[in-house]
Amino acid sequence: MTSAEKIETLVKAHLLPQEVFHLDIRPEWGSENAEYRQEIRKGILDFLKQHHPDQIEDSIWDLEAPPVLKNFFVSISHCNGMGGFAFSNRSLGFDIEDVTRISTKIIERISTESEVADSPEVELLWSAKEAVFKSSTEFYTIAHIQILDWKPSQNDTYSFTSLTAIGWAFRDSTHSYAIAVKKS
Repeated sequence: MTSAEKIETLVKAHLLPQEVFHLDIRPEWGSENAEYRQEIRKGILDFLKQHHPDQIEDSIWDLEAPPVLKNFFVSISHCNGMGGFAFSNRSLGFDIEDVTRISTKIIERISTESEVADSPEVELLWSAKEAVFKSSTEFYTIAHIQILDWKPSQNDTYSFTSLTAIGWAFRDSTHSYAIAVKKS
């Protein structure tokens, strides 16, 4: 099962039948590719053309801001070696991180002692905070976000909560991934 399939299966299992979720992650969308930002936007456009043509907006091509759609939400993430986007009819945040860039020292600066102690891995905590931050307009900094209630889930993934979102995270040998969906 690919990373995208693992997350997509887990998220869809927790959404209502009328809720939509799609995730597309690709190595060629990693930040070492000079055109990665345009390529991710092209991927979003291709997805919308195929599944939701009424949602195509000029904002898809604005590289300075997240795409704004009529009835859906898109969250983009990229790092060395991987990039992608998440799409839903619920406000969401998506994060991918190169695990070699995440240090305990930085995590401890933006997290409480209990958050660090309770998280399964600091890399997952970082990605969870990033995903929650992207899912909400209620936070000024990542340090204001508290990740709670980590629980093991299926396929070596973990669920978590925050005051504003529910989410899922996992990591492979090179990257950590998280999706946060704003609470209804």
